[in-house]
Amino acid sequence: MLTGAQVSWLANEVDQSWSADKLAVFVHEELEIDFSKLAPGQDLKQRVVELFKVLTRDLPMRDGELLEKLEIAGNQRLRNAARKLLQPSYFSPTTDPHDAILLGEEAFVDRGELRKKLRKFTNPSPYTTRVLIIRGEEPCGKSYSWSFLRHLAWSSVGAKAVHVPLADGDYKHPRDLVEQTFFMLDLDLDVLPAMPDQPQQARIDPLIGALYGQIGKLPERRWLVIDDINDQAVTPEIRETAYAIAKCVEDNRPENLWVALLGYNEEILDNKLRKVVVEDVRFFDAELLAQHFQWIAGASGNPLSPAEAREYADLIFAKYPVLAKEAMISMTRDIETMGERLKAGERP
Repeated sequence: MLTGAQVSWLANEVDQSWSADKLAVFVHEELEIDFSKLAPGQDLKQRVVELFKVLTRDLPMRDGELLEKLEIAGNQRLRNAARKLLQPSYFSPTTDPHDAILLGEEAFVDRGELRKKLRKFTNPSPYTTRVLIIRGEEPCGKSYSWSFLRHLAWSSVGAKAVHVPLADGDYKHPRDLVEQTFFMLDLDLDVLPAMPDQPQQARIDPLIGALYGQIGKLPERRWLVIDDINDQAVTPEIRETAYAIAKCVEDNRPENLWVALLGYNEEILDNKLRKVVVEDVRFFDAELLAQHFQWIAGASGNPLSPAEAREYADLIFAKYPVLAKEAMISMTRDIETMGERLKAGERP
């Protein structure tokens, strides 16, 4: 189901591409709907909005059918518009990307504190922080945050989020991580000093100095997400290099770069980082999952009562009495499967 903003955007695309007569023929031939009865006397954009109301009034909803037919029978502009809307997007119960609970087909449950705090990133000034730290000792969804950061970067401020998962790379020395940071941000690798003796944290100043000299030159916004910092395979030297990168960005506060550290659990004693955004993440409970299901079902035209939503949430939690990392991954799949059915107006 499209959001109100998406419907308005498509209505404008139709208005710029077709006449009312052309659209009427299309709607009659492809959808067997009499367009002349939809908001007669209104402008074409309003009539397209009324068409979507008709298509989503009953189950199963037919807005996807309209897009599929536009992708085949529309002109180039409408084919492109339909293709864009048919791609997985986000669903937010408020249409605000900060409140998104589906990222394409991926569920993102709760995290109200993170959503609120990230408004400092999406409404920046020269004085707001450039650093986010998400921490927690037990498996609780820290790395799960990457998908939401990628979504919010693009949907809210048009930034590109880049991901550096430390557990997936061979980061033996500080230079390895700084070099990867340069690569992911399209910075000039030639300015990085060779550092043949592979210095540890106490001697990485030349590397961080090279970074400091480059980050102010970024032409476009980037969110750098360094992940898995608390992974057992990550050495203290690499952990502190990640911290040094964040400190460099916070010191400089460049116009186009923000940094998120996922799993940096050390106490932050540096006074210069006292204003960074910190989330102590916790895994959601059945009550929050029930609210998630209610929001999804409410958009389908077949809403859930609070009691029904809680029943479905309790059923899922009952399958996973111990929430180890593997169980959390499996639970997320179950949540997404149930969410898809609720989104379609069905019941599990």
